[in-house]
Amino acid sequence: MKFVQLTTEADVPTTATQWSSGPPLARLIQVAFRAGCRTVVELAAAECAEWDEEFQALFADISDRLQGTPVFLLFPDGAVINENDVLKAASTAEGILGYAIVRPSPLESVAEALITARPSSSTHFITCQSRHSMKLPGDKPLTLDVRGLPFMQQDRIVTSCAHASLWMATRLVVGAYPEWKNCEVVTYNRAAEALQYQHTPHRYSRKLPTMGLFPEEIMLVLEREGYDPVPYRFSSESEKARADHTVYRWVESGIPVILLMDLEEGGHSVVVCGHTFDPDAWWPGARRDYFPSLASDDLWYSSSLWAVQYLVLDDNYGPALAMTRGSLRMRSSVAIVPLPKAAKIYLLPEDAESIVAGILFSEGIDGWLKALLGQGNGNWVEWLRLALREQRDKLVLRTFLVRSKEVVDAVRQTPSYAAQTKQAVRKLKLPEKVWLAEISIPSIYGDKLKLGEALLDPRIPIKLMRTGFEGLLWLHLPGLVWSPEQLGPDPLAVGREGPAPLLPR
Repeated sequence: MKFVQLTTEADVPTTATQWSSGPPLARLIQVAFRAGCRTVVELAAAECAEWDEEFQALFADISDRLQGTPVFLLFPDGAVINENDVLKAASTAEGILGYAIVRPSPLESVAEALITARPSSSTHFITCQSRHSMKLPGDKPLTLDVRGLPFMQQDRIVTSCAHASLWMATRLVVGAYPEWKNCEVVTYNRAAEALQYQHTPHRYSRKLPTMGLFPEEIMLVLEREGYDPVPYRFSSESEKARADHTVYRWVESGIPVILLMDLEEGGHSVVVCGHTFDPDAWWPGARRDYFPSLASDDLWYSSSLWAVQYLVLDDNYGPALAMTRGSLRMRSSVAIVPLPKAAKIYLLPEDAESIVAGILFSEGIDGWLKALLGQGNGNWVEWLRLALREQRDKLVLRTFLVRSKEVVDAVRQTPSYAAQTKQAVRKLKLPEKVWLAEISIPSIYGDKLKLGEALLDPRIPIKLMRTGFEGLLWLHLPGLVWSPEQLGPDPLAVGREGPAPLLPR
C-alpha cells in the first residue's frame, strides 16, 4: 500500500503523473481534492469484472506489450495516513470519495473510475448518480460502497467517445434505478457484439469499434441491452433553442442524456449528469422585455431557465465539467436518452409539461381560483391567477420523473399545506413513478419555493389521450386539491395555504 499526500491543489498534476500521463486522472484527483481528499492510496489491482472483461477482449492484441498490472487508486475522505485508517474509512459508505483503475504501461490511462462530485448545494446539482460496490484487494477484504459519477476514458486505440458515453450513461441508470430490471451496463464488448463486430485475437486487422458510432448505432446498441432509447434531433435553430429544456427534464429525473455535439474537428459525445442553479429571476423576465428575439412564445417558463450550466462526463477531460446553456444549444446535434424498457414510461416529459399547462390555463381552473379569492384565501391565489390569465408574472413549471412515495412524503411533511391536503394525498392510488410538475412563479422560484404540484401517469402516451385529463392523477393549488379519479369533476377546498419548498434532488 502506497500513500501520496496532497497538501494543496497544486500537488494534483504532479501526483497524477505518477500513474498516468493523461489529463483525466489529474481531473479525477482534482475533483476528489475539492471534495476533501488529502491522501491518494495505491492498492494492488482490484477485482473488477468489467475491467477483466474489457482487458481480455479488447487488449488481447497488445497484452504482450503491457507491463505490469492495473493500478487501483483509492480517494479517502480526509487525511488518511496509515493502512488502518484506510480500512476503517472503506468500511463506511461515507469514508471513501471514489476510486480509479489505471491501465498498465504503456497506455497508462483511466480504465474506469467512480468519484463523488461536489456535493449538491443551493447552486449546484448532481442529479444523476450511481451507487457501486466492489471488493477491495488485500489481506483484509472489504466491500467498498461508493456513490458518485462513473467515468471511463477512451483509449484512442480501440474505442471512441460514443462507447465511453454508453458505458457512463448506462452505469448511471443501472445504479440509480435498480428496480428497472433487464437493462445492462453497456461495456465496449457488449456494444461491439450488438453491432456484430468480430474480434480476432492477436490480429490488428480485427474489426473493432474504432471510428465512433452514428446515432442510429447507439440506438441499436441500447435497444439490444434492454433500453427503449428516446432520440431528439436538433437540426433547426428553433430546435437548438430548446435543446437545454429537453435535456434538463430528463437529467432532473435522474436519467442521464448522451449528447452528441458538432465541433470544428468533428463529432463528439458527452454524458449530461447534472446542472447548476441561478436563483436570480432577472434573465427569464429580461429575455421577454430586453431580448425579444430570444424569447419564446410559450405561455409559461420552463424551470430550465434557472439552470445556467450543465454538468457533463467527458471521456477526454474528466467528470463534472461545466457546459454553459448557450454552448449546449449551439453545439448539440442529437440527444439520446437511455430509458430502460422496464420503466414503462410512454409519456414524454415535454408532453407531460404541456398537458399540465393546458389544464392550468383552462377556464375551469380559473373559475375555481376565482371562487377561492371570494373565500379570502390570501394573495397567493391572486398571484397565481395573474400568472395564468394576465401574464404579469409568468407561470414556472418544473417537470421531472419521481418515485410516488417521495411526493407523498414531501406533501405530508410540508408545514404550509393544510391537513386536508395531507389526508387527500395519502388516499391516492399512484403508480410507482409519476411525472411531477411543480407549479411556481418567478418571484419565489429563485428561493426554491412552489405554489402547488400536478402528478401525471407516465404509462399513458399522449397519442392515446383525447383531452389530456386522462393522465392527470393529482392537482394541488393554494387552497384546493383535485384528483379526477377520487373526487370526480369538483375539487376539494382545503383552506388557506402558502408556498412550499421544491422537492430536492
